Amino acid sequence: MTTKRSMVHSSSRRILGLWLAAACICIVLSLSLVYGRVSAGQAGRPQWLIPPSARSAGPGDIQQELIVEVEVDVLSEQDVALLQSLGYACGVGVCKLELREGEELALSRLGLTVRVMARAIKLSAGSENSDAIASPQGEHAVYGADWTNHDIADQDPRSQSCGFGLTWFEISGAPAGATVSRVKYTTRIVHQHVGDLIVYMGPVSNLSLKVWDRWGHDTDESLDDDPEDDADVQLIGRETTYYNGETVNQHWELFVYDCAWWNTGYIDYWYIYVYYWVCESADLPAAPSGPYPANGATGVNRDHNLDWDDAAQATSYHVYFGTDIHFQPWLGSTNVSNINPSPLSSSTHYYWMVVAKNACGSTNGPLWDFTTACIAPATPSLVSPANSATGVHINAALDWETASGATSYDVFFGTTNPPPRRGNTTCINYPPGPLSYNTHYYWKIVAMNDCGNTSGLVWDFTTQGDGSSGKIYLPVIRKQ
Repeated sequence: MTTKRSMVHSSSRRILGLWLAAACICIVLSLSLVYGRVSAGQAGRPQWLIPPSARSAGPGDIQQELIVEVEVDVLSEQDVALLQSLGYACGVGVCKLELREGEELALSRLGLTVRVMARAIKLSAGSENSDAIASPQGEHAVYGADWTNHDIADQDPRSQSCGFGLTWFEISGAPAGATVSRVKYTTRIVHQHVGDLIVYMGPVSNLSLKVWDRWGHDTDESLDDDPEDDADVQLIGRETTYYNGETVNQHWELFVYDCAWWNTGYIDYWYIYVYYWVCESADLPAAPSGPYPANGATGVNRDHNLDWDDAAQATSYHVYFGTDIHFQPWLGSTNVSNINPSPLSSSTHYYWMVVAKNACGSTNGPLWDFTTACIAPATPSLVSPANSATGVHINAALDWETASGATSYDVFFGTTNPPPRRGNTTCINYPPGPLSYNTHYYWKIVAMNDCGNTSGLVWDFTTQGDGSSGKIYLPVIRKQ
């Protein structure tokens, strides 16, 4: 039995070995097809396959490529060797790579942890030259000196208007609804005197980003990378968030004005990365949590703020708040995780909900509730007549400040101290008149609500005199 069992295991190992060998051959063939490698032993970065429809037919054509920027967790020397076999120079740690869309999936299938950090449309034209002066480190510059529509015309002396030249491109390769998250651009414009130039770049729907302006001495977004050479403008690897939120799929332009005579130039080369954001379910904000006041809390102060924990990936919040469990009206929006709902009513049951939002959508939090404390109103304070005032008009009204939490006020008024109660009002004034002339009055206000009452001080004032001196004048009788 022992020998038979050993033979079975040996046979199993041979079958398993053949299966693994076949699987390895399939993986190698798949990688060769996916990555377009010329041969399994070829060194250097693989020659990626480009669909015929995406290939540039000439130096004037514009090529669009879907690009992903990724981070790869390189955990061991085996991972380093695997990436090197694919043409990537990475050490142990986090390796940042720029890939064509789809290539990140191939790396994931090899067991590597790959995080997509950004997606972009890369636009380029002309002839590829990895040694070009405009090439940012680790990238190829793509340029063409014989593009159509690239000459910059002279200023027209008849109309005194600036001449111009432009290149344009139509972006159509981004997913529907994708919006710009940032733009990276490179261009070189050859000109006899670049101080005459004004350069704009962007989508035609908002062609307002000024990247060069020495003519008007206005503020531009970038400085020349070669300032000592006044015969060209080189803007290399510039990045901007100016167009964030703009639609990606539309007509874009590089527009150059020549505002002086007799020094025509041309746009030598340019290329651009338009990064975009495409929302997935993981990009939605997390549901709000951690309410304060705590859910179901009682005895809450009327001046309490609504507070909650920051929701992951949220950029703003909408808050709904009210006394109806079935409907809470919109209270407001905020970019921070708190809002002030004051003033609140005493001894009242409130319901509230927070909706976390970002550019991808919104996530509702749960319905929370709390009950405010039953608190007597604040002490009333005097407005007019001033305490101990004299010469007060006989038709003067009694005025006081609103007492926080009060729902009504008892009015006490008369010529004795303490004054008698005259009635109740929901207003913050009371007309007691007409009053008697030259009379000393006392009054006080008691603020009321369902939780109690709070009395103010006793105030007093004296009314005006009637204008007489107190003397009696008898009529003069003349003798006839």
